[in-house]
Order: sequence, then structure tokens, then C-alpha cells
Amino acid sequence: MKKYVFIIASIFFIFNVQAQESTLLWKVSGNGLESPSYLFGTMHILCDQSIVEKPSFQEALSQSKYLVMELNPANPEIMQEMQQLAVNPGFENIYTDLPEEDFKLLDTYLSSKFGAGLAQMGVLKPFTLTSMVTMGFLDCEEPFSLETHLAGFATEKEMPVIDLETAAFQVGIFDNIPVDFQIQEIIRSLKDDAGKKELDQMMEIYVSGDLERLYGFMKTSDLMNQYQAEILDNRNRAWVPTLEELFKKGTSFVAVGAGHLPGKLGVIALLQQKGYSVEAVAL
Repeated sequence: MKKYVFIIASIFFIFNVQAQESTLLWKVSGNGLESPSYLFGTMHILCDQSIVEKPSFQEALSQSKYLVMELNPANPEIMQEMQQLAVNPGFENIYTDLPEEDFKLLDTYLSSKFGAGLAQMGVLKPFTLTSMVTMGFLDCEEPFSLETHLAGFATEKEMPVIDLETAAFQVGIFDNIPVDFQIQEIIRSLKDDAGKKELDQMMEIYVSGDLERLYGFMKTSDLMNQYQAEILDNRNRAWVPTLEELFKKGTSFVAVGAGHLPGKLGVIALLQQKGYSVEAVAL
């Protein structure tokens, strides 16, 4: 009896250690797979590119047959479609009715960071301006994009790149969120440097590799509180069948936003529910 109690206690210890392990890289194996695949949590813009120099990251990527991403930034057709979808219908400037104080705040910020204010930028959808405003929060002169790096690697190695979604689908997520809500989120991020403080904290957590902490931090936002199903959960569920088919074909390196990996409805948990072993790989 003591032997069985010890075994059970050991199992709980192993699972607890794995759950607490801080890493952005995970190996998927078992469930009849002939070779392992990898999950990697990305952050779209960083100032530090040292993560791609980690031996375990390079080894997992070099062993992979396929690169799997939300969207391939090196695909000119996708980028052209994204640019077209980034503009309001009829090139309408939807920011002219903002309260004077909010209009001036956003207009001044855009002018100082990008040399053009709302007279020019106002035709862009809120999700586009959100990306630009966020870029402006970065302290580094040359931001680093993990997705662009990975796509470049795949091009150099002639590795097939698989898109999990389309540009129209991703833009459609934000098209279904009220415009006023998105605009107010932009304004909120500019007041008292709220957005910069949040980005700095998120980048700090991301670099630490603590996915659970990152997930918890993301869930404190009003956007995630109201639209988590659309932004994360539903997409995670939709990806899993595609990932399963790819895993059967050969080793895949799946690079998606880090927020998609943790949580009860995260990609890690969903794959484990399907019977796969998903193990942390130290970076």
C-alpha cells in the first residue's frame, strides 16, 4: 500500500513541476505519432531577439518538416489582403466624432510617432491603429518580429509554411467587436502611459516564459474579459484538428501567439485531452 501511495504522490509531483515550468517551447508526442512536433508561443513584437539563439529553439526548428503559423508574414498575397482589409469601408474617417480631448491625444501621438495624424490615419480600422500605437510604446529602435524571423528561416530552408487562418478571418474577429469599444481601448492605452506600462509588463512576463502568468495578465484586460472566446478559445479549438493532421505527416514547428497555449481551453490542454503527451522543453 505504501508503494502505491508513493507512486501516486510521485505522479502528482511530476505533473505539478511540469505545470510550473516556465518555457515557451513544448514537445508534442505519443498518441501514435511517428515523430514529435513542437509548440512555440510567440509575441508579435519584441526588443530582444536572444530567444531565437537558444540551442533548444534552434534544434526543434531545424528538426521540423513544416512551419505552422497563424499567418505567414512573408506571403505577399496575405500581406496585400491584410492591407486592404485594414482600411475602413469607403475610406471613412471614423475618429472625427471623438471628444476633443481624446481626438487631440490620439492625433498628437500618431503625429509624433509616425509623422501623420488622424487626418491621414483616420481611415484605418481601430485594430490597425492599435498595432501602430503599440509599436510606438516600444523603447527599442529596431523591433524584432519572431514571425518574420521564422518565415525567413522557412524560406531559406525551403520549408513549407502552413497558415492556420486567413487574413479575412483574423480581421473579421475585430470587425465583430464594436468599433467604439476598440477606439476607447486605444484612448485608454494612451492616458497615463497605461498601454506602455502594460506592454512592458507583458514583455517581461513573456521573456520569463511563464505562460500561466502571461495568460492571467491577459485576462485582466476588458477586451479579453468580453471577447476571450472570439480571440482565443474558439480559434484554439478550430486549430487542433488541423494540427493533428499535420503531426501525422511529420515534425511540425507550430508558432502561435503565446496566449493560445495555456489555460483549460489552450492548445496544450486541448492536445492533452486528445491523448498527446505535451512536455515542456527548457529554453
